[in-house]
Amino acid sequence: MAVEYILLDRLRARKGLGKASDLEVLEQEQHYQNLRYLRADSLNKQRRTRALLAEVLNRPGQLPNDLAKPDLEMLKRELPEYEELLDKAMANNYRLKTLYARLAAAKEGVEVARATDSPKVSGVVEAYTYTREYGMADKFRAGVKLEVPLYNGEKNDSEIATARAELYRLQAQVQQAESEIRQAVLDTWLELDSLRIKRDHVNAIQQYREMDLDYRRTLYEMEVKADLGKGMAHISEAEFLVRQAEYKMAAAWIKLDILTGQLDMPVLKQEEVIQDSSTQVIKEEQ
Repeated sequence: MAVEYILLDRLRARKGLGKASDLEVLEQEQHYQNLRYLRADSLNKQRRTRALLAEVLNRPGQLPNDLAKPDLEMLKRELPEYEELLDKAMANNYRLKTLYARLAAAKEGVEVARATDSPKVSGVVEAYTYTREYGMADKFRAGVKLEVPLYNGEKNDSEIATARAELYRLQAQVQQAESEIRQAVLDTWLELDSLRIKRDHVNAIQQYREMDLDYRRTLYEMEVKADLGKGMAHISEAEFLVRQAEYKMAAAWIKLDILTGQLDMPVLKQEEVIQDSSTQVIKEEQ
């Protein structure tokens, strides 16, 4: 925008000297006003994004000015084979572990429901104390009770049917979860593989844009060509593409770690409430 304004200012000066027409001035002013609008729109979008970030960080109204680049160590990792990741997911996924435990409990529930028809043996031990002495009174008594159900009717069949229905429901959930996790691992693995190639692509674009900017800066300083602004815009766009690829890769790695059970989930042990003026902060300790 600054470059376009300089060109507009020069044309106005040339027009005053009779070396430029009104049409040339208006054409350049149109370019300048268009870039001025795009810049204002970009700044407004940036402010909105920072406001959203402040809300996510539970700091409403405290818009961040400088954002630090995160240290993305996971980008240095080598991508394992899909089969290796799938085996880890089937063995360590938290969702599957929970469903497997529920399925095992449901199987036990069916066995318990079936056992209601079986004979039951129970033992009874009793102890007595008396305020008076009796010659035939027992102080201790023990016995064994055997219950053999002759007819349990529809009650037992209903309990077994209910337990089996729960078992079948959980079996269906397990199959669905296994299918979803297999597909999610494959999709994430393919995404990471594509993003690795895309990162190399955008890095090449960034290197080219940096060299192109140096070339344009030289021409601008020599007053041969005044398109330095385009070079600066191109280098900003290239840097954005690089950061976008890196952040997408980091998000995919985190998703893959969650699917394979490699990411430790936070466990809340206690909550400490701290009052800081009008802001209440809940401190979570692991």
